[in-house]
Amino acid sequence: MLYFNACPKCKKGTIEYSEDSAGKYISCLMCGFNKNSQSSTKISKKTKIS
Repeated sequence: MLYFNACPKCKKGTIEYSEDSAGKYISCLMCGFNKNSQSSTKISKKTKIS
């Protein structure tokens, strides 16, 4: 299944929702972001410190 403009990292990429023998996962076709069902890491926004 594809979700257009839904990437949490690049905000413009298409997310592909898939499942294989290791489990369910999402991946961005534009920037390469990956997250599987076993991941527990959160994405934090980068801020510029002046």
